[in-house]
Amino acid sequence: MVLKGHTLTARGLEFADATTVISASRDTTLRIWDLHTGECLRVLEGHEKTIRAIAVHGDIVVSASYDGQARVWNWRSGECLHVLKEHTKQVYSVVFDGDLIATGSLDNTVRVWNPNLG
Repeated sequence: MVLKGHTLTARGLEFADATTVISASRDTTLRIWDLHTGECLRVLEGHEKTIRAIAVHGDIVVSASYDGQARVWNWRSGECLHVLKEHTKQVYSVVFDGDLIATGSLDNTVRVWNPNLG
């Protein structure tokens, strides 16, 4: 199966569940894909620059971007729940264990976030 839809390089991929994959791209979007049909179920938009990395836990996906932000999304509904914007430079990495989000940035910091409060 080939999943087509991004207009620039796909930079990050994570399985959301057994039938869904989430992709992140230099085109500033996340795409939610149905692995049975190959259909793009939804496009998550809000970042202004490349999305570098993503982390998924349950219904939540966190995206890290060169715009200096991380965003917390409900991937099932497409809603952006929080914008994490304390970094002063590009955000390169993100991990999420269901309780905490950690982001790493070119500003030489790692920040730890509460996913419920942002």
